[in-house]
Amino acid sequence: MSNKYRLTSSAFYRESEEEKVEPTRLIFLSMEGTDTEKEYIVGLNKYKKELHLNSSIYIKPLLRRKADGSSSPTQVIELLEEYLELRKEGIGKQIKDLLSQNYDDDIINNYVYEPSLLSHQLIREIDFTLEAFGYDLEYKKFLLENQNSDDIFGIVIDTDSWNDIDKIINYCKEKGYQIFISNPCFELWLLFHWLDVTTLSEDEQRQIKNNTKQSNKHTYVSLKLSKVAHHTKSNIAFRTKYLDKLDTAIINASKFETNLEKLSSNIGTNWPDLIRLLKEPLE
Repeated sequence: MSNKYRLTSSAFYRESEEEKVEPTRLIFLSMEGTDTEKEYIVGLNKYKKELHLNSSIYIKPLLRRKADGSSSPTQVIELLEEYLELRKEGIGKQIKDLLSQNYDDDIINNYVYEPSLLSHQLIREIDFTLEAFGYDLEYKKFLLENQNSDDIFGIVIDTDSWNDIDKIINYCKEKGYQIFISNPCFELWLLFHWLDVTTLSEDEQRQIKNNTKQSNKHTYVSLKLSKVAHHTKSNIAFRTKYLDKLDTAIINASKFETNLEKLSSNIGTNWPDLIRLLKEPLE
């Protein structure tokens, strides 16, 4: 069974009513990575007060399976646009796409909008069919429950070995999507928390730009980061290792390229733009 819908999550966090904060703006981000970027964003959301971020603005990473493997910039955009289609059309259209060969429209509409009209056995049968497709209904309901009129939509990508970054930038600007890029990779933004890269030799800075593979686990930049920060890619320990270093990262990033239009060919990152969005006062 094929399923073109990739939005899915093995686990996502639902706040209890006691701890729930109603945001007035959500920033929905489709990301190339599934671990490091997500953990960093969780830290930004969790420690807003300590970081002096606007408490009513939250980032919502759009999740996909780790085994998805679809992480090119074009595929990152496709995941964002899958979410935007879901937001516009609702769950019904996607479920009809998947189930129309097995069930008639009345049954599908009742399943989506009036499940009390169907037997428990039929509901369980449809649930099982959607699970067999790999369609994460609960996560999509969760996404639809969490939206505001002032939301922002964007992507997080690295330049790495991709050749179409300028084309991606132009497309996103035409669509009104935010773009947060690191050249060569997101770990450079993390490295800025720890290190003034301008103090490195010309050879080391050249190696950062080239960012060649060093092992099965590391490129040059991720290996450099692991040596100074002492953490793995999937456990960055945001509170103890990054919480008090955000201002340092912004200063260090400012010494390299931060202009979106120039990032495809120069070392740098515009992640400070995302931090500014998180600090923006809302009316």
